Amino acid sequence: MKKSIILCILLMIVFLTLTGCRKEEKIKVDIDLPMSKANNLVNHDDYNSIEKILKSVNLDNIDIFKSWVSDFNSGECRDCGLLTEWTDYKKIEYKESSLANHWEEAHTESDADCRMTSFLLISNHLKTSNTIKKNGSYLMFDIDAIDNVEKYSILKESKERFITLFNEIDVNGLNIDEIKDVYSKKWKEYGITLNNDKVSLINVVMHDNYDNIVFVGHSGLLIELDDKILFIEKIAFEQPYQVTVLKDRNELKEMLFARKSYFEDDTEEGPFIYENDKLIYQYNKNIVKNTIKGNIKTYDEMTDETWMCDGYIYKYRLEITGRMPNAAVDSTFIYLSNSENISFEKAYMASGISSNSNDYFSLEEAVLVEMM
Repeated sequence: MKKSIILCILLMIVFLTLTGCRKEEKIKVDIDLPMSKANNLVNHDDYNSIEKILKSVNLDNIDIFKSWVSDFNSGECRDCGLLTEWTDYKKIEYKESSLANHWEEAHTESDADCRMTSFLLISNHLKTSNTIKKNGSYLMFDIDAIDNVEKYSILKESKERFITLFNEIDVNGLNIDEIKDVYSKKWKEYGITLNNDKVSLINVVMHDNYDNIVFVGHSGLLIELDDKILFIEKIAFEQPYQVTVLKDRNELKEMLFARKSYFEDDTEEGPFIYENDKLIYQYNKNIVKNTIKGNIKTYDEMTDETWMCDGYIYKYRLEITGRMPNAAVDSTFIYLSNSENISFEKAYMASGISSNSNDYFSLEEAVLVEMM
């Protein structure tokens, strides 16, 4: 009896060792990667630095990925907003129409997108126990490119796994708690596994309230480095490849949820961010509570007690009163700000009085909405 108990314990230890919770192995790199900065891999030295990391985590088809990146970045596109150096990701301003024109002028074939890029790099590590053979409408352009463009033919042999991973899911009749779980259940239903402990698949899953489906609207890869994370993505069809160095997953969430294209309809749930099969973040909608027509700008009070103006969110609404030099009466400046305090001198200098650009706020910092 004792021998049987000991044997059971040993078997349990072995089982837990082999099947325990998946945890990414942190990668140590000897490359100086600037925090909260992004790069489009235009510069060869920057690409080579990132390629070392891709190889260290044993990603697939790195040479093909390089050719896709080089092809997109080739030629000259001065007004496209492509990053030629590491840049604060919050200050990126891609010129979407210029980038699309730049691609279409040089190519007759379709460009790759985020899902195709992510799948390319993990295709040999991604396994399924069964597959979906026919894609839905949201993968129409992906599958057309895979089927008809020679340079994407590498994905053709794994097309059914691609469809299984990214195809839309019917959520008709489901409530929010059920909707947010369907993508996780899909991984279980089709036996989807990513057999690489050094990388995670990040999917932004969106809800289409009209067709009652959820779909993978954006996809990228997360590599956990020693003291930061690296996020690799293709922004969209005819938009750049981007790698971003971030402090943690929370900053990744903030970067993704700041993209306005993910939020087109307030009646739709989410979006939801999944790391592999696990839901890690759900967007909680911030709805306009009250609209104020200031004498300089119109702005909104939000339900979460923040303030919004021209698409920027601010934590505080500050009424700053004082007397300007040689003035007979007091003046009041109303700023929306992400800083809790603005001095009166700073407020009036930034209102249009100063000729020094250093006296003004960036739109991320503060905006003047009223002046009295």
